[in-house]
This record gives sequence, structure tokens and C-alpha cells, in this order.
Amino acid sequence: MKVVYTGNPQVLEHGELLWANQVEHSKGALVRFLIAELPPSHRAAVQMRYYGRLTYQQIADSLGWPSRGYAWMYCRRGMDKLKARLEELYPEWKEDEQ
Repeated sequence: MKVVYTGNPQVLEHGELLWANQVEHSKGALVRFLIAELPPSHRAAVQMRYYGRLTYQQIADSLGWPSRGYAWMYCRRGMDKLKARLEELYPEWKEDEQ
């Protein structure tokens, strides 16, 4: 899948994305777009934790999960999926981790 960032995605046939501007312009918009692709439970946990700044206990309570361990697990798995997707699209970003 080829991704070129513009700020206004259009989904084409075969799942390719067409973006008009450069990726470097807004990595945040790309990350938000990829978060939207996560499974619902992972997406909710990631959004509540990193955008809402909720604790794992608050996330678990809000989503009706039995313990904060569930919130941590869904957050961690969501972040792992997000990281894998970003590395798939942009292998050069792997070097930026350190």
C-alpha cells in the first residue's frame, strides 16, 4: 500500500490512499488516521489514554471492563499495532526510536 500524505485522505480502489501534501507536514494526522483503523476496543483504549489522559482504572470503569489490566492490555496491543503499521509504511522511522 502506498501512502502519500496531504491532510485530506481519499480512499481509492484497492485500498490505496491519496494524499496531496508531504508526510512530514503532519505526522500527527497520519497517526490519527491509523488509530481510526484499529479495532474498536484498542482504538477506544488508546484514545482515552493518550488523548483523554485517563488512567487505566478510569478507562476500565468507562468501558465496563473488570480491571485496569484489561485497559492496559488493550492500550498496549493498540500501540503495538500502531507501531507495526507505521514501521510497515515508513521503515526509516524505526531508526528514529533511539
